[in-house]
Order: sequence, then structure tokens, then C-alpha cells
Amino acid sequence: NLYFYRDADQREIDLVMEVGRKVHPIEIKMTARPDKRMVQAFRLLDPIAAAGDLQVGEGAIIDSYPDVMLLEKGVRSIPVGYL
Repeated sequence: NLYFYRDADQREIDLVMEVGRKVHPIEIKMTARPDKRMVQAFRLLDPIAAAGDLQVGEGAIIDSYPDVMLLEKGVRSIPVGYL
């Protein structure tokens, strides 16, 4: 299942992919300079997943950076050309 997330404070996650009992947050950016600030909204899923007896799995930023890069534990930058 695929979802879009936006809360009452207009914080959003472009894509939330549910696979089994895990949800995987994904942001889509035009930038070639991905950084950790782009994944701050991913933490919004923690209480939602816990309430639904789900786990938050690895996340990704899909962007224009030419290589796969680890941004932080469990979050990778993935070049759009890899899709």
C-alpha cells in the first residue's frame, strides 16, 4: 500500500510505503545535495506506527545526487536514475 502523509501542522511525507507490518517513509527532492534535515518528518511516523502495531522501516530520499549515500542510520539517498 502507498500513502501520502500530511498532518494538521502541514508537515508531510511524500510517500509512505506499507510492506507487511512496516512502513517506509520516502521523500522526493530535486536537489543534488541531500542532507539529514530532509528526513526530519520521518519521525512523525513513530507514534502513528506504534498505535497501529507497525514498525518504521528504512527510509529514502529520492534525488539527483549521482550515488547512493547513507544520510543517517536507516535512511539512504537514492538517485532518481536508479528507479
